[in-house]
Amino acid sequence: MKSRKREKYFQINTYEKSTDFLKTSTKISIESINRLKKELFFSSIPNVAVILILAIVLFLSNINLSFAQYAQNEKQRLGESYEKTGDIKSAARIYKEVYDANPQSEPAFQGIVRTYTLLSQYSDLLDIVKKKIEKSETMQLHLLLGEMLWRTGKFKEGEEIWNAASKKYTTSPNFYQDLAKIQNNLRLTDRAINTLILGRKNLKQDNLFANLLSVLYIAVGDHVNGTSEILNNFYATNDLSTAQGQLYAFMTKDEAANYILERLESETSRNSNNVPLLMLYAWVLKASVKYERALDMYQLIDKKRNAQGAEIIGFAETARNDGQFDIALKAYSLIIDLGKSNQFYISALYGYTRTFEQKLSKENKLSGDEVNRIIDRYRRIAIEFPGQVIAAECRVSIASLAENHLGNMEMAINELNQIIPQYQATRYSAIALNKLGRIYILKNFPDSAKVLFGRVIRSYRNLAPEEIIRAQYNLALLEYFSGSMDTALVMFSEVAANANSDLANNALEKVSLIEQNKELVKALATYANAEFHEIRKQTDTAVALYLNTADYAQGEDLAEQSMIKAARLSMEKNNFSLANSIADTLLAKYPETIYGDEAMLITAKVQFQSGKKETALTIFSSLLNKYPNSIYSQEVRDAIRRIRNDKVQ
Repeated sequence: MKSRKREKYFQINTYEKSTDFLKTSTKISIESINRLKKELFFSSIPNVAVILILAIVLFLSNINLSFAQYAQNEKQRLGESYEKTGDIKSAARIYKEVYDANPQSEPAFQGIVRTYTLLSQYSDLLDIVKKKIEKSETMQLHLLLGEMLWRTGKFKEGEEIWNAASKKYTTSPNFYQDLAKIQNNLRLTDRAINTLILGRKNLKQDNLFANLLSVLYIAVGDHVNGTSEILNNFYATNDLSTAQGQLYAFMTKDEAANYILERLESETSRNSNNVPLLMLYAWVLKASVKYERALDMYQLIDKKRNAQGAEIIGFAETARNDGQFDIALKAYSLIIDLGKSNQFYISALYGYTRTFEQKLSKENKLSGDEVNRIIDRYRRIAIEFPGQVIAAECRVSIASLAENHLGNMEMAINELNQIIPQYQATRYSAIALNKLGRIYILKNFPDSAKVLFGRVIRSYRNLAPEEIIRAQYNLALLEYFSGSMDTALVMFSEVAANANSDLANNALEKVSLIEQNKELVKALATYANAEFHEIRKQTDTAVALYLNTADYAQGEDLAEQSMIKAARLSMEKNNFSLANSIADTLLAKYPETIYGDEAMLITAKVQFQSGKKETALTIFSSLLNKYPNSIYSQEVRDAIRRIRNDKVQ
């Protein structure tokens, strides 16, 4: 701020000094000329002296002009400085002063146009434009004059100016484009479209202005003409991302989405060798959740481009990330069927196994037998391709399955210990160290965990920056679980400062929790202990500790937070009576709690599980009435619909 003030002071001071000098030098010049007149007409000075005096006068005049120009330039820069800092009124005043002194100054005029427009001083700007156009007629002045007439309510006059200009600048593509943009800014979108169509006709170029017309048709919701213009522009540029974005703007409506699908199917049937068009159609199929047809299209694209499976495996990855597991498995299978000689064979094997795991997990079908079968798949890949990155990824997956689904910590530790020495020059070693340290936290070996996290921080700063942050977060958790809240706060704050990290939000939550409850020493320590037992899956102990926290923190937000977590864990363990009791107590003790909707949801679910569907229906309905914007609204509506359907049947 101080530097800006110094800069502005310098500009103003310089301008004033240059102006004073100009006044002084002008005075000298006038006096010199007057003396010269007297000497020329009333004395007998030799010709050489006369010539010398004339030269001096001309020199002084040139100095005056130079300093006058310098002063005006400084003043223009002062206006630009005001404009940049947001002082539009001061900028407009300065630009007007410069323009009045020199109506030929284009920068001053453009400054007036910008600032007067921002200030909505359309009438004043109209007067300036009218005077300027009398001396210099240009296309931009005609457009600007029409715009200002329109903005000041002189619609007929503005239309007449534009019509006259269109006859004068018939052969200029820029005229039609600039006029359409002005009309669109004035919310005359239909007129803007007509202007561009007229330009096409006059210039005899059928595909001209396609991109701008696409945007205008999107604005008015005309998906038929809009699709045509999008394709016109796409054929000319092959700009896939622009075409995707513009088509997607229409595809929010079913009618438009169906039309676009039909249109592109027709276009691709006529242009089956146009690979960019095929890619656009494949993308539209994906966006329309037509994954089976999309896979067919990507197979065709792969063949046309001789991509050796690259397009197919790319589609498989996208489908997996979108949760379309069945079609992803089919796509991976196509690559696997190509055999080991294919460059994507290993990736397809791993992708297939990973997708199969995600599919079963989502469907809650991950039984112990299924987990073991998936582990066997991962292990075969790791053995078949030893030393390769894919083997490390497989062993990481095996460790996660063993820990999270089988509770087999020894198997997880064994897999991770194989990764660490073999891949010590890669990020996979850092991943394994962090996972191993996390297991040691769960096994309550904090000192061993600290050693592993410290090793990550010391050795993998360049190789695995995200794992460095994860190690720092885990070290902060250890301090938090041990009750060292001041140290934990500092460490969590450091992690939270990494805004691009996935762990930043988690760390920020912990910072907020500690800062808000730092006076509740016993309650906060008990809450942290409850969280420790929760991640160790010691649910009964965790619930008891959360309830103790609620007692220690009565009347505080931490008490409400502890009670809802206790109720949630009890539901997960199918301890419905305890969950219901905790939720009821929370609602009775803290009727305005921010967790009221979740507490009501828990009580309704307990009633439903107990076969009391009418009571559950009443609670669900009350929840919707009391919390219309609850994040559980859709889940509640689905539950109400199921209960009512059961009653009808």
